[in-house]
Amino acid sequence: MNRGVTGVIAVLSALAVLETMRSFAGAAYAAQADSGPGARPTVLVQNTAAGGEGSLAEAIRRANSARNGALVLFRIPRSDPGFDARCGTWTIRLAEPLPPITADGIDLDAPRSEKGRPQVVLAAAREGIEYALCLAGGSNRVCGLSIGGFKHGIVLYGPGSTHNRVEHNFVGLSPQETPTPNDIGIVLSDGASNNILDGNTISGNRSMGVCFASRGTAGNILRACRIGCDADGLRPVPNGMGVVLARASDTTIGGAGRGDGNVISGNSDIGILMVGKWTSGNRVLGNLIGVDATGSRLLHNDKGIVIKSLAHGNFIGGSEPGARNIISGNLQIGIYIEASDENVIAGNYIGTDATGTRAVVEGSLQQGNGVEFNTLAKNNVLGGMRPGQRNVISGHKVYGVVYYGHCERNRTLGNYIGTDAAGRSALPNATGICVDCASHHNDIAGNLISGNLNYGLFFVTRGTEHNTLRGNLIGTDAGGTTAIPNDIGLVISTGASENVVGGGRAEDRNVISGNRQSGIMITNRFTRANRVEGNYIGVDASGTRALGNKHGVILATFPEANVVTGNVISGNRTAGLIVSEHARDNLIIRNWIGTDVSGSRNLANAQAGVFVGERAGPNTFALPGQENVIKFNPVGFHSVPQTQPATSAQQPASRPHLPAPKRFEPPSVTPMAIERSRKLFTVITTQDGGPGSLRQAIEQANRAGGPSAIVFRIPKSDPGYDPSSSTWTIRYGDTPVPITATDLIIDGYSQHQEAATRNPTSPCIVLNGGKHSVEAAFVLLGAARVTIRGFVINEFVYGIQIWGNAARGNRIVGNYIGIDPTGSRSAPNYNGIEILSGAADNTIGGVDPQDRNVVSGNLHIGIRISDAHGNRIVGNFVGLDPGGTRSVPNYDGVCVEGRARANRIGGGGPGERNVISGNVAYGVDLFGAGVQENTVSGNFLGTDWTGTTAVPNTYGVLLDDRASRNTIGGTGPGEWNLISGNTAFGAYIYNNGTNSNVVRGNRIGTDVSGTTAIPNETGVHIDGGACANVVDQNVISGNLVAGITIFAPYTDRNLITRNLIGTTLNGRRPLPNGEVGVRIAFGPKDNVVGGSPETGNLIAPHQQSIDIDRELRASNRVSDNTGTVPGQNALR
Repeated sequence: MNRGVTGVIAVLSALAVLETMRSFAGAAYAAQADSGPGARPTVLVQNTAAGGEGSLAEAIRRANSARNGALVLFRIPRSDPGFDARCGTWTIRLAEPLPPITADGIDLDAPRSEKGRPQVVLAAAREGIEYALCLAGGSNRVCGLSIGGFKHGIVLYGPGSTHNRVEHNFVGLSPQETPTPNDIGIVLSDGASNNILDGNTISGNRSMGVCFASRGTAGNILRACRIGCDADGLRPVPNGMGVVLARASDTTIGGAGRGDGNVISGNSDIGILMVGKWTSGNRVLGNLIGVDATGSRLLHNDKGIVIKSLAHGNFIGGSEPGARNIISGNLQIGIYIEASDENVIAGNYIGTDATGTRAVVEGSLQQGNGVEFNTLAKNNVLGGMRPGQRNVISGHKVYGVVYYGHCERNRTLGNYIGTDAAGRSALPNATGICVDCASHHNDIAGNLISGNLNYGLFFVTRGTEHNTLRGNLIGTDAGGTTAIPNDIGLVISTGASENVVGGGRAEDRNVISGNRQSGIMITNRFTRANRVEGNYIGVDASGTRALGNKHGVILATFPEANVVTGNVISGNRTAGLIVSEHARDNLIIRNWIGTDVSGSRNLANAQAGVFVGERAGPNTFALPGQENVIKFNPVGFHSVPQTQPATSAQQPASRPHLPAPKRFEPPSVTPMAIERSRKLFTVITTQDGGPGSLRQAIEQANRAGGPSAIVFRIPKSDPGYDPSSSTWTIRYGDTPVPITATDLIIDGYSQHQEAATRNPTSPCIVLNGGKHSVEAAFVLLGAARVTIRGFVINEFVYGIQIWGNAARGNRIVGNYIGIDPTGSRSAPNYNGIEILSGAADNTIGGVDPQDRNVVSGNLHIGIRISDAHGNRIVGNFVGLDPGGTRSVPNYDGVCVEGRARANRIGGGGPGERNVISGNVAYGVDLFGAGVQENTVSGNFLGTDWTGTTAVPNTYGVLLDDRASRNTIGGTGPGEWNLISGNTAFGAYIYNNGTNSNVVRGNRIGTDVSGTTAIPNETGVHIDGGACANVVDQNVISGNLVAGITIFAPYTDRNLITRNLIGTTLNGRRPLPNGEVGVRIAFGPKDNVVGGSPETGNLIAPHQQSIDIDRELRASNRVSDNTGTVPGQNALR
């Protein structure tokens, strides 16, 4: 999501151009009627020369010196050499910028054709011209120009640039609508205020269409423009990004009046970006963002609107008539909010056309997520309870709304999620709302969450806690009387805890009814202390009529200490309440099961009121005076006699074949040999600036060019020296100058040469970001062949960032990132290392032990690769201490996202293994459309460095949100991953469009020898519509519950072939998964387990070797598997 921010940084340092354009119909030659007798002074442009008498440049000079505001008119004959008779246009080729317009009240009015196209073209005669036209004065008007080929087309600059109008210009494309790109089309900066950009077509620009930059740039209006498309708003003519607001405030993009809205569509990256601490009070109203001018056809940006990096208090939409934005058709995401507060999104259609009745898709082009909150987004509001504030968020390939990364105290209120605008028909997202990655204290209230293909709501992973779900309709229409089913209403899973569903007041009641499968499912280890209270589950909003789910509430697979109380659980098509598969210590009291809330009316569940499975643990179904009312069901309370499993992954076999692990030896570290040919810059102080500082050394290296090195010779007398730890700390006051040098070495380990240090095997130079007040320790901005080595980097927002297409061949080695100098305690950055925006062929770590980075303790992601290609992550510890045995968790270990391709994590060669363990959520997460052809091989995911002891992540590997054609493992020497010890799934393949990935040759659930269990809960789990994935030639054994599970409708055509399931590595000894080898349930079709003698699996005896729901047996193929005994492989 960071792509393009480098352009913003450039804008803030190179101030640009703004204009206001408009024109009249052109005459036979470029002329118009004078304004009449007694009018203000008129200045004529009479030729296309770049300067001199009769030129535009001379006309501007004269207008600047005139009184009362001059009218600049064009009187250029057709005989002028700049006239193109074929196009009917005059071209003025500029070798330098035009004189700035410094006076007030100038009207520069160029002619237009009968179709409204400009007839005067300003073209750059050479590369690198800063701008075409600059407005530094006030109340001026610029109209009817075509401007292309400049760094900045039009610049409105400075506090004097006020009340200008830039109208009806083409900026970045010719009058014939072919691209003539500027770097940035129009820039308003350094206090330009209260200007209007109206009716322009701003398209084809390389970096941005329009940029509002810097503090004091306020009160500007952008309306009725086409940005990223042609003048008709029907065909893409992409800018890099459409509109950027960087520290600008009180800007209006669009408007609630008829015709005020912009079409901001067809851009390569972001439609609208708001970034920076002072970016506040901006309003986005009445626009079409990602669709064409008709509001019905996809004309996609990659992302619709992005608000990030402390931008706050902005408004997207509104309740007044005409304020609705249509934010649809965007490939990755509609609206993305990261590290930003108090923004309001209300009254929009997100994912639908302008009628709110149809999803905006076109062939294989489908929109990803609707609204995403990420990275400490706080106190934002999505929707509202008053008329007109509702958003319709429907028709997305993945999530309607998703919370990631410590988002807190956001409110999602009164929206329709998964239906049309009337709330009467399904317009599905894959999942309605997902709350993930330690998002907490969020409030989801008063929404209609129905019609979604998979889950209505999904609360998932450890740290996702204290969220409230109240007053929603989940699985019904807007009246709560008719089913518009989700597949499952609500899933709480894999460690999400202490969330509240419903409450003790009538207004808190959720109606969770009409869903195809379960109303509520609570599942997996560490999912505990959630409270489900006061809801209607299986009945309509009146509580008097059945509107059943298939199952009411399910607690299964190790959830514990959850509370289900005060609910009406009736009218469901099988059982009201199911408790099974090691669910324990749950409290289920004071519910009405089979009746209405009075307990007197028959609303029976079809099979049983309560069903307790044979492997359920001890649970409480009554307390004195707090019994459940269970009436009218064919079976009231059915409990299967409890049995102990014959074998279980909880009781692993002994390890006769394993030698004792070698003692871990920290790598010996030596300073790098610095060639004499390198320019040498020496850091002699821990001060952040001034002579001898690291900041100065980086500035000098950037200027020097050619091979250079920065070494450290800081004396122990320096005030930053800590004798107790033998470290020197540089405390940053601001983000350093970006590194732009080529072939630079920055060697923190060189400090060991200055003085004998106590810990010669660990870094002794500490870079500290002051509790996240500084953006980054090192920013490699287009830098190439830079080595950063031997630092402790902590308490920054981002530890190290590498970005840009030119950022190639860099090496990050031998650092501690997110931990203190001892390596034993967290000193977190938000993200540890980021590789972004086209950066390629960079290496994090190395095969030599002294090149190992320890990337641990970071609040969100250890290592993040986004929209970057061909990078290598090798030989690191991610989530562990430097000894490789103890967890110092990141939230996520390694994340590959945002169209990142062909990156390699690990490898089969000596020293390439990463140990990615102990992280709160994911070991490795491959996430998003365009995340393709990445390889994860040779790693340990969920164990210590020896591969013999669990140091769990929640998930070993996740493939999600349309990641496709990636490979986990391999069949070459050393390419197998050890994916064991994780608390939920070893490998998790999830969501619509997550297709054609390969999980091959791994050891999943065993130790490094493949002979002893180190269980995941389940080995491989495929769910949520993931299709055509291949699980092949793995050892999937010793897992706590299941080897492989395939769940949910549309999770189709997956292949399970040539695996050893429930055996040791040699296939000769049983090492069963705790309960089942392969399970297929809840609606998937056309999956193949085995399939031929050549592709069959060896499946050892389990309690059930293969378990397929009865209604799915004909639609999934199971054949040619071996190793089971009669009765053990029976289909249930």
